[in-house]
Amino acid sequence: MISANQKFKQSGTTKSFKEWLADEQKKGELEVHNKQEFVNANGVSKPFSLSKANRNMLIVVGIGLLAYGYYRYSKNKG
Repeated sequence: MISANQKFKQSGTTKSFKEWLADEQKKGELEVHNKQEFVNANGVSKPFSLSKANRNMLIVVGIGLLAYGYYRYSKNKG
């Protein structure tokens, strides 16, 4: 299987790679890959979706756990 980069070099076009890639994808010569989908270690693709609210909640919970752990540590120490 030949990569898109290799096909681009072989084409000898004067377009930029980005322009050439978009044209080839429109013509159906190359696959269009979903930018929001990633493949994990076992080869199964899983869409990536972590909203800002979820991320912020995760940060708040993490900080809360750190504060609680520090409180328990200092309470038992002294």
